[in-house]
This record gives sequence, C-alpha cells and structure tokens, in this order.
Amino acid sequence: MHVGIDARMIGHSGIGVYLRELIRHLRRVASDLEITLFGRPIKLQEFEALGCRVVPYLAGIYGGAERRGWPREAARCDVLHAPHYSAPGRPPRPMVVTFHDLIHLLGPGALVGPRRWWARHLMSSALRSAEAIVCDSEATRRDLLSTLRGGRSKERTIRVIPLAAGRVFREEPDTESETAWRHEAGLPGRHWLTVGIDKPHKGHDFTLAAVARLGASADGRLPLVIVGPEERRFRKRHREALRLGGVEVIFPGWIEEERLPALYRGAVALLFPSQREGFGFPAIEALAAGCPVLAADSGALPEVVGEGGVLLPPDDAGAWAKAMERVAGDESHRRDLIECGRRRAEQFSWARTAAQMVEVYRRAAQRQR
Repeated sequence: MHVGIDARMIGHSGIGVYLRELIRHLRRVASDLEITLFGRPIKLQEFEALGCRVVPYLAGIYGGAERRGWPREAARCDVLHAPHYSAPGRPPRPMVVTFHDLIHLLGPGALVGPRRWWARHLMSSALRSAEAIVCDSEATRRDLLSTLRGGRSKERTIRVIPLAAGRVFREEPDTESETAWRHEAGLPGRHWLTVGIDKPHKGHDFTLAAVARLGASADGRLPLVIVGPEERRFRKRHREALRLGGVEVIFPGWIEEERLPALYRGAVALLFPSQREGFGFPAIEALAAGCPVLAADSGALPEVVGEGGVLLPPDDAGAWAKAMERVAGDESHRRDLIECGRRRAEQFSWARTAAQMVEVYRRAAQRQR
C-alpha cells in the first residue's frame, strides 16, 4: 500500500512530534508500506534516509494555496493522510484526517472574527473530504461531534488512536551527565517545570498564581522553569502576574528532544493546568521520564494521566498549591507518583499507534475500490 502524508508541519511542536514519531514507526509495523512525504525537502532528509520518498510541497499552513489541492504525485497514492484540519483541498485519493483538538473554536483563547470563520471553514471542509477521521482522544472526538456541523454524519468513520511518549523518554538515565547538563543550562537543583507554548489555554497565568500562593514555604516556593515561550514576549504578556506573584521564572530556551528527559527528571514536578488538551505530550513525556505530573482534570488529560499523576481543577489555585506543597515536601509521595507515572506511560505505545493508523489507511483505501 502506498500512503501519501502531508508533512509540511514536520517542524512544528505538537503536530511535528506526531508526524515524526508516526513516520518512524509506520515502516516498522508494516513492511509493505510505501510512504511519500509532501513538504519541504530540507526538513525531511531524515526520512529519505529511512526509505520515504519526498515530494516538494511548499503551500503555507492555513492559507489559500493549499486549498488548490494536493501535489499531482498524490494521485499515485492509495490513501492520503492530512495530520491536521488544515488539509490540502480536492484530495485525488481517499483521505484520512487527524483532528488533534478544536482549540481554535472552543478556547480559552479561541479565534474571533474572520480567522474564526476561516478555521471553521477548514475544519468543515476537512470533515467532508475525509474518508476516515482520527482523533487523539475521546475528548477531541466529543468536541468534534458537538461542535462541527456534519460531525454526526461522520461519526462511524471516527477512530480514537492515542499517542505516546518517544523512546528517548523511556531510556535509563545517565544521572551524572544529566546533572552536569542541568548545571550548564543554569537550572537550579529544585524547581517546578511547565512545558508549552504561550497560549491562553495553557494556563501560564494560573501556574504563576499557584506557585505564588505557596508563600515562603521552603517545601514549595521554588523557581519555575518554563519551556516553550520566548522570554521577552512572555514577560511582557504576563507582566502583571509576574509582578503580583513575585515568582522567580527561568527560561532555558530551546531544548533538544534528547535533553528533554533530563529536564523532566530534574524537576520536582511538571505543572500542566492546560484546560483543553487534545492529548498532552508534556504529560505523557513527564510520566515516562520519571517526573511527577500535576495536571488539569479537563480535556484529554484525564485520559492520558489517569491514576499516574494528580488531576486538579484548572481554576483552583488553592488545590494546586496544596498538591504542590505535598509533592515538594513528601519524598515518599513523590516516589510513588514517579512509579505510578511510569506504569501509566507504559500503556501508551507509538508502535501500537502506528499499527492502528495502518488499519485506518487500509480500510479507507478499500472503501474507495
């Protein structure tokens, strides 16, 4: 079977991780699979070395150019996969579309005005054009069915396929080298950690408030390390929260994927109060790496974290402060969370994700014969 994948977002954060891990595992679980990637060749060289064919496709994301259709070479594929609702128009072959979340419509921080109209238009178009739809979580599936017109008519074609943490997060740590790297990166010995771009649904203001609420407790009032946002823009955007809270915030900048496990393992806990995750890579990565997770009890996070971490209301700073003080001051509790988290992470596998995607590809291709 010949699968064509829209890989223009290979360098992005969440969707880029999804694409990279999925492509790496597809060939491992289905030796007969032929894969063509459509995107910028310079960003896809790694996958050419794995045997994938690369076809240049430079249309911008969320723009009008992609609506003119897939590259001509797409017609040679048995099935096409768009990893996001910003899918090329007029698919010449059966198309599978992945919906990760509907944050652009549902918020917090939902788009407004013409941008909202365009996002809904792209989502609805992808929904109509898809032979099969994949969601990362039941939460996203529910949002899709309740939000998009025509969603109910596609209900039988929707399949929930969870994601996973990459191999690097499951490897045995080299404690000495990880400690040395954290020292070189200027990270304190004990700190809170949050990972995520600076969008309203990520809850950075709430995280600052929760850390500030801990007061002067030696067990809880620790620096906060934030990975994802650019420091100057973040400080400008959250000036008032930073001033009122008096929280020491450290921005380590861009972190290579190979270094992320050391970052997680060096934290007292990951703070992840995001209100509408479609899956939540930081949560599953932290669980796999051996970092306690405090996460919001909303969106897909209960599906991902389960009993492997602590789930808390995303609007109760007092509850978060109490949970943070306990994990910082009770090492036995922290070790229990690490053990439970690792067991939970083992329930998710990229090999299983890829195998389930291959099933979706085959069924979509067969329905058009």
